[in-house]
Amino acid sequence: MKKTIIIFIILALLSNCTKKSNDTKPNNDLDEESKKLQSKSNLVDEDRIEFSKTTPLEKLISRLNLNHTEKETLTFLTNSLKEKLVDPNIGLNFKNTGGDESKIEETVHKFLSNLKEDEIKEMLEKIKENKNTNEKNPEKLNTYKTVLASGFDGIFSQSDSKTIFNTLKDAL
Repeated sequence: MKKTIIIFIILALLSNCTKKSNDTKPNNDLDEESKKLQSKSNLVDEDRIEFSKTTPLEKLISRLNLNHTEKETLTFLTNSLKEKLVDPNIGLNFKNTGGDESKIEETVHKFLSNLKEDEIKEMLEKIKENKNTNEKNPEKLNTYKTVLASGFDGIFSQSDSKTIFNTLKDAL
């Protein structure tokens, strides 16, 4: 009888130990799943934060079907305009931005919003061609940037984007 009780106790202990080890495994799985869900929720929050930081110009660019080169050219244009904010030879309307670079992006966004995608691509192609032509000579490139900024001076005076586009087409 003692042997039976001892064997029963040993079996009970063994079965209890195996249940505990089996119980910890699902808990680990649950912990892993909850960590994955938590990390996914963190990603969503980060995406929302990043999305809220996106400028209207960036949103517009993402909607257009621009290739990498066209995006680089648009970046060149925007950066050239920002660079020319401090140039004393640029038009009065351009200076009315108060040196605020964000107004450059707002104005470029407004300008592009009023154009069709093929017009935007045509303009970017001309800018790219002229940039590539003048890139070897820094003086010519600087002059070209000044021409771009002067062309955009009309946009800062609240002129019609189509008129400015046609003027830029002729100047570029």
